[in-house]
Amino acid sequence: SSENNSQGNQLQFRSQVKLQPDQNSEMYFFDSKTVDPDLDDVFWIVKWINKKLFVGDKCNYLIRRIEDRKARGLVNPKILVVDRGDSSSFHKTGCPERIATLIGRQNLYLAVRNLVQHRNYGCLSMTQPTCFDDNKPFRDLYGEPWDYSHLPFAKHIHNGCIAKVDFPVRESLQSRIRDRLDQLRTSTVDEIQTKDVAHFWNIEPNDKYAQLRNRVTEAIQNLIENSEITGTAGLVSNRGKVGRVSVSDDYVDGLIGHKIIVVAQRDHWEGHLRLMEALISGALVMTDPVMHLPAGYTNGVNIVVYESLADLKEKIKYYLSPEGLVLRRDIAQQGKRLALEHHKPDDMYRRLIFGHWPQNCSSPVVDLI
Repeated sequence: SSENNSQGNQLQFRSQVKLQPDQNSEMYFFDSKTVDPDLDDVFWIVKWINKKLFVGDKCNYLIRRIEDRKARGLVNPKILVVDRGDSSSFHKTGCPERIATLIGRQNLYLAVRNLVQHRNYGCLSMTQPTCFDDNKPFRDLYGEPWDYSHLPFAKHIHNGCIAKVDFPVRESLQSRIRDRLDQLRTSTVDEIQTKDVAHFWNIEPNDKYAQLRNRVTEAIQNLIENSEITGTAGLVSNRGKVGRVSVSDDYVDGLIGHKIIVVAQRDHWEGHLRLMEALISGALVMTDPVMHLPAGYTNGVNIVVYESLADLKEKIKYYLSPEGLVLRRDIAQQGKRLALEHHKPDDMYRRLIFGHWPQNCSSPVVDLI
């Protein structure tokens, strides 16, 4: 089977095998030869969804598939569960123990999106602020790695490890951006990126998970109103479920039409579609601090991290200045290239399957994904 080219380059894999969907569930089969779920070296990839009615059905379905395989005398499958919920739920269901009992813990792999605990930006509240200050370091608020080693489920998963998984590039959006840029192929970068900076979020004072985003929008509004900086501080298309499953022309034009795009996490968890959406736009992307940036991303190389609201404002001004122009374009180009070459859905699954999993874990595995 395929493997990573070198342990020092976790992003490179030779496998070009596509994922084969299971017709009856949100599962995929992945192997090194074909897409046959009965092969000895097959991986079952399970997308875990945190819905009460769904969780029990998903686990029971997996158990039935495993028991059927065993009844036919086949080798135990390897199962990769990908839990991308805002609040991880797979480990709370009893399913890890049930699966590990049948196939052995070494054959059950787990990757989750939210590996942070005690993250809380609620003190930035726009109605009752208790820590609001432009110079307040965000690293005082962004939490710490989730210590799951003492929890019962850890002894039922591969090496007791959880890998970090991020949202990949949304390919429907990538296609629309590519089509739009094809229409503008005779235009220069400056003719396309006509505005300076954007943060696509409307201020919602009563949203208990969006006080950081509110403050970022407020900061950018102040920059636009009190300087020559141009841009967008607010939504340009639908948000929520509608925005996640559709692609708006206004959003596409917003993404490619700004030199800098600022993103911010939710107050109590990390990871969102907006990061990769921004990175494939061609703009310089600025993000608040996160515990683990997506694989391959480094502050100042292919993404920029702002440490406070004051730092955000200063970095926006610098990267829009003549002194910051070359670096801004280089970081933007590097960020886009990495997203498109290594952060599509298949890339994510290959890293999780063929990456190096440590022998024992007391903290999340972050170098895989």
